[in-house]
Amino acid sequence: MGRVLILDDHAVFGDGTKLLLENRRHVVEVCVWLEDLHLFESRHTRANFDLALLDLVFPGQQFDVLDALYAMSRWRPSPAVVILTAGGESRRHFIERALEWPIVRGGMPKSASACDLDRCITAVLAGGQLYDHEISAYRPPAVRVPPDDLLGPDARIWFALARGRTSHSAIAAELGCRPKTVQNRVRRMGDVLVARGLSSNPQPTLRDLAHYAARHATYFAAMERRWTRDRGSNAGQ
Repeated sequence: MGRVLILDDHAVFGDGTKLLLENRRHVVEVCVWLEDLHLFESRHTRANFDLALLDLVFPGQQFDVLDALYAMSRWRPSPAVVILTAGGESRRHFIERALEWPIVRGGMPKSASACDLDRCITAVLAGGQLYDHEISAYRPPAVRVPPDDLLGPDARIWFALARGRTSHSAIAAELGCRPKTVQNRVRRMGDVLVARGLSSNPQPTLRDLAHYAARHATYFAAMERRWTRDRGSNAGQ
């Protein structure tokens, strides 16, 4: 038995899946997709879900599956995520990007049988992974750990992104500079990611960089501690 959050913009699908899982003795809550990301976070951050069933595409909403993964990766503890999708080549970009996130542990088509979905959830709740064979074909190679020299003069921006600063103005306030300066540096940071094969978007935006930093939050936190320690040592000499 586990605590399961269903995030879907179709109430019929969400309620039907809830009944299915409750018959298998899971504790289930359905979130029919909310317009406001902050409202979503405030309602669910402290709920301690073990697993989230996450729809892949939300037409007409103000944020998408990648925003949801970014938000849930900051929950403590973070739930394991199973992606649900109707598939199709038009969704390839979303599938590939979503499957890069470490908290994603499984993927099933919405046409999956009750037994297959139950098998996937059971495997993920036990600490494993389970992907339908079609979704598995979209899984990327292991996500590369950012190299130390990726940081360079933009280290503080990476650290701010990894701590949840997701606007030019918020980062500028922390760094003590103008938002335009941050915008220019973010553009250069995106070019570096592309040049090193670390971005699937040929023109990364600030949100792309924030998603990348969130995926590697543990790495960037360790690098910030080392960066702070080294600066302190140099100041004392």
